[in-house]
Amino acid sequence: MKILIIEDSEVISKRLEESLMEINGVETVIVAEDGLQAVSEFDKTNPDLVILDLMIPRMSGLDVLRNIRLKNDNVPVII
Repeated sequence: MKILIIEDSEVISKRLEESLMEINGVETVIVAEDGLQAVSEFDKTNPDLVILDLMIPRMSGLDVLRNIRLKNDNVPVII
């Protein structure tokens, strides 16, 4: 399972990444620190799950969500 974390706080994203990597079945965790990077990483990696912070720089979390939904309306997104 590939998980994309979209979070601008390094402390929070590191904690999430460490916790998720301990779960059986999670192979890859990708971290994006802003909206533009998030859209790029989503396109490159095609994750199975997205964890999304709405208050991120360079593109709002809602705009990122709209972008994700236009490309793939089946991927689960946790906000």
